[in-house]
Amino acid sequence: MDDKENWIGIANRFANQGDFRGMRASAKEILQIVQEDADAYAIMAEASFYMDERESAKEYIARAEEREPGNLRARLVRAAFFSADFALEEEIKELLSIVQATEKVAESLWTQSLRYVRFKALAWLSDAWLLAAEPEFAMNTLLAASDMLTGEEAAECYSKALFCSNYRTRTPAESLRLHRGYEKFFEGVKICHPYRTEAAEAGALQPKAALSIGEAMAAARAEADRERRGAALVAQQAKQEHEPISRLAQKTLPKPQNEDSLRLWAWEARANQRRMEEEKEYEAFKKELEEERRSKERREARAASLFSGVRLSPSPAQRTQPAVRIQPTAPPMEKRRTRTFSRKLRIGYISPDFRLHAAAYFFMPLVRDFDAASFEVTCYARGKRDRVTSLFRQKGVRWKDISRLSARDAARLIERDGIDILVDLAGHTQGSGLPVLARRPAPVQMTAIGYMATTGLRAVDYFLSDIYCSPWDMGARGFSEKVLRMPHSHLCYAPVLRDMPKGGGDAPFVKNGRITFGSFNNFCKVSDDMLALWRGVLERMKGARLVIKSKICSIAAGRKIVKERLQRFGIPLAQVELRPYSPDYLEQYTDIDIALDTFPYTGGVTTCEALYMGVPVITKAGGTHGSRFSTSILENAGLSQLVARGDMEYVRKAVELADAPDILRRLHRDLRARMEASPLMDAKGYMKDLEDIYREIAEDV
Repeated sequence: MDDKENWIGIANRFANQGDFRGMRASAKEILQIVQEDADAYAIMAEASFYMDERESAKEYIARAEEREPGNLRARLVRAAFFSADFALEEEIKELLSIVQATEKVAESLWTQSLRYVRFKALAWLSDAWLLAAEPEFAMNTLLAASDMLTGEEAAECYSKALFCSNYRTRTPAESLRLHRGYEKFFEGVKICHPYRTEAAEAGALQPKAALSIGEAMAAARAEADRERRGAALVAQQAKQEHEPISRLAQKTLPKPQNEDSLRLWAWEARANQRRMEEEKEYEAFKKELEEERRSKERREARAASLFSGVRLSPSPAQRTQPAVRIQPTAPPMEKRRTRTFSRKLRIGYISPDFRLHAAAYFFMPLVRDFDAASFEVTCYARGKRDRVTSLFRQKGVRWKDISRLSARDAARLIERDGIDILVDLAGHTQGSGLPVLARRPAPVQMTAIGYMATTGLRAVDYFLSDIYCSPWDMGARGFSEKVLRMPHSHLCYAPVLRDMPKGGGDAPFVKNGRITFGSFNNFCKVSDDMLALWRGVLERMKGARLVIKSKICSIAAGRKIVKERLQRFGIPLAQVELRPYSPDYLEQYTDIDIALDTFPYTGGVTTCEALYMGVPVITKAGGTHGSRFSTSILENAGLSQLVARGDMEYVRKAVELADAPDILRRLHRDLRARMEASPLMDAKGYMKDLEDIYREIAEDV
């Protein structure tokens, strides 16, 4: 039986490599050892299914079950049939049954086949839960799968679980704790750059000793000082507005605070205010804030024409708040010290998504609009190629396909290339390059654009955000990296991956005689809280319709799940239209008057697409980077009026905009031009700001 187990292990490796003929060959070897073996027939069934030989697969399933009724590997293939036929309920039921059956087997009795079946069942079950819009179940399933594995396979499962964790609300501390668990999978891996480095000897990049205790303490003091300055600002505002500092802090701090912590925070804020005033630091800090406030006023002034005539009235609560809201701050870019180097800085971008992918809409400026006189750019592609890939292979950009390399070999390649700053563009998404970064192939490493939360890796030094996604009062909570804030947007939308439909038409309500709300986001993003808010919108807009367009609506089982959730929250199905995914989804924005954003996983490219197609988006600003994507997009487009700061304000803004036909018509006509004129599509300006940041962090090189 040892020989049988060995061949099963070989078959499993072939399965993971996608070599289905190898699986068949291994199964035939098992049949030479054990005639009419159920596991061998189950492997043959699995290979046949993967090769789209369905009838053969069914015959092998029958043989396996005839030999061993209830053979788990044969049942796994049966679950695959349910998946292929979009029988979502049956698939989940079968996979849950398989997982439960494996749990009853004592670990001492586990075989190669049983371990493989349990892992595959958990992995497929997580995909099914996601399709069924149950991300919490998917996350827990993937965490269980990661416990069964070691090395990069375990890390991959855990990484997928982290991605799922962002679909529902978590505190920054909870999210950070969960993400830091990713670090354990890379304990003991060989590090390419064990030391931080700095520019020295005529611009050459030389290794130096690790940060001294004094340097580390200085960095900690700098971060603490930024926190103190922010607290001092709140104290000053409370003084000016004759409002108790604890009450103002309750409004401005990212999460609710108990009475004791508020009182302590207020005392510290007052002390810091007095200290800064005495040390004459406060005036300089106020100048920074004033510059940012004036910048915001200029952007909002450009939007004023759209909102003239019909004014969205503020709520009573808003009228009682200070006239000037505390704004996220960052030193104006023109004040930053410009550094020069004796050679070009080498920037490396690593991603699986240099292809037709949502994140890729934000990649083009990185390879097309960089300063070739000061930077060398290399793209490390980990994913599949498609027709879009060639768009990123721009002149002057080095291109390296590392999709077939292990993380270790990819890290060695990047180290040999002498990359100064390595930028991960995927985070914890499919095909992540983080296992490469965990080996620190570059002296300075950053994550940007493609993921909404921390990596959890100590090897990643920086997280790219902006002043709207990560305002000053949020600090760096929830991040293991140092947060870098772009002065406008950390995203630059470049709709070059496909031919964009014509925009600027009339609002649909003009011809329909009713308001149509819409959500084209993945339905997994639609939390129970959002459904409650959507119900509130529809209750106040009698006769309005809601269009939900998502992949889940493409199958009968999925539509059933959506309808059941809608009914559970009292949303009348007569007011809802479910649309399946289709390639012409952009054209279908012409049917939507107002897009309703999701929370806490807000839209990114989806929000940009809606605005570009002339459809305004109502969003809610959260207390984390990932829950403020749409907030940043709307602020940069000069549409801060569409950003809600709470649940009731979300409903109110949606209803008030629906009741403002003149505004709606102007928005539908002018939004594309507004997008094109905003920082969101200013590729040259975006790259200048980003490259200024590269020069700043190159002090660490």
